[in-house]
Amino acid sequence: MSYEMPVDFTRHVGHEVTLGDMYRVAWRQFGRHKWPALGFGLLGWLVAAAALGTASCVAGIVGFPMGFAGAAGGPTGMMAGQLASRAFGAVVGALATGFAIFPLWSGYRWSVVRTYDGHPMSGEGLFSGFRPERYRKLLILGLLNGGLTAGIQVGMQVLLLFAVVLPAARGATPALSIPTVMSVASITVVGTAASWLSELLFLLASNFAFAEDRASWQTCLNYNWRILTSRPGQFLAVFLTHPGAMLAIMLVAAFPIGGGIALCFTGNIAAIIIGVLLVVAGGLATLVATVAAALYSAFLVAAFFRAGYGYSVQGPESVPAVPLAPWSGGETNAATGWPPAGGATADPRAPLPPIPLPGEPPTGQGTFDPGAYLAPQDPQAKLDALDGLERRDPFADPPPNQKASPP
Repeated sequence: MSYEMPVDFTRHVGHEVTLGDMYRVAWRQFGRHKWPALGFGLLGWLVAAAALGTASCVAGIVGFPMGFAGAAGGPTGMMAGQLASRAFGAVVGALATGFAIFPLWSGYRWSVVRTYDGHPMSGEGLFSGFRPERYRKLLILGLLNGGLTAGIQVGMQVLLLFAVVLPAARGATPALSIPTVMSVASITVVGTAASWLSELLFLLASNFAFAEDRASWQTCLNYNWRILTSRPGQFLAVFLTHPGAMLAIMLVAAFPIGGGIALCFTGNIAAIIIGVLLVVAGGLATLVATVAAALYSAFLVAAFFRAGYGYSVQGPESVPAVPLAPWSGGETNAATGWPPAGGATADPRAPLPPIPLPGEPPTGQGTFDPGAYLAPQDPQAKLDALDGLERRDPFADPPPNQKASPP
C-alpha cells in the first residue's frame, strides 16, 4: 500500500482538537513524563554541547588568524577580518547543526510524540535520528536550518558593520548616539524576526521524517508548510508559547534579582544578606521555570503535530512508570492497552502506524481515532472510496461524501 497523507489533511483532520485541548493534554503529558523528559533532555544537552564545543574550537583555531590578519589594514581591515572570522564560525556551526544537533533533537522530539501512545522515552529513542533510514533526510533538514541561521547571523554582522561600526570608527556618528542605538535595535529586531521565521519552517518537519520513512525532506517541509498555511493561528500560538513564556519568566525574575543586586550595594550587612538570598533564590527559580517551559513546549508541539497529522492526542488511560536513568530501555505494559490480545508483541521503539486510507480498518496501538475520515461502512461504498482514491490527486479537495466529520 502506498502511503499518502489524508486527502483532507489541511482542512479537517485535527480541527476538532482546539488549542485549549492541546494545552491541557500537553500539560497532562508533561506531568506524567517530566522526569524522563528532563533526564534525556540533559543527556541531549551534553551531547549537543560537546558538538558545539568542538565546532567552536575549530572555528577559533581557524578564524582567529583571519581577524588578526585584518588588523594590519586599520579599522576597516580589522572589521573585515572579524566579519570573516564570524562568518567562518557561523558556517562551522551550521555544519555541526546538520550533522549532529538537528538529528539528535529530532529524535528527542519524536520520543515525546510517542509518549502519547504510552511508549516510555529511552536512550535509543533519543538517538533514533541517526538511524540510516532517516539520517539523510534529517541531515539535509539540519543543514538547511543551520544554513539559514548562519546566513541570518552573518547578515546581522554585515548590517552592524556598515550601519554602526564603520561610521563610529570614522567619527561620523558617535558610538552612543540615538541614531546608533536605534540602528542596533532595528537590526536586532529584524534578525530575531528572521530567526523565528526560519524556525517556523522547520517546526514539525523532523516529525514527518519519523512518521514515514519514505517521505523525502522536501515532503517534510511541504507538510509543515501546509499546516502553517491552513491553521496559522494555532501554529503561531504553539510556536510562540516558548518565547512568550521565556519573556514572562525574565520579566518576573527581574524584580527579585534586580532588587537583590540593589540591596547588595547599600553597605548594610543585613541588606546585603537579604540581597544575596534574593539573587540566589531568583536565579534558581528562573532556572527551574526556564527548563520547565522548554520541556512543556516540546509536549505542546507534539500534541499539535498529532492533531494535525490525524493521530489521537488523548493517549492511553494510564502510563507505566519509567526510571529517570537515560540508559534504561522501555518495555510495553498491559496498562497501556498495547500489545493487543491474542499473543501479539510490539517493539516500543517501532514507528507509529500509518494513518489508514479511507475504507481501511485502523491499525496500531488502538489510540488512533479513525472516525474523522473513514468512509461509510457499506462494503460497496468502501470499494468505491478506494477506487476513487487511486485516481484522485491526493492533495485535491475531497469529494463531498468523504469530507471529515467529528466522531
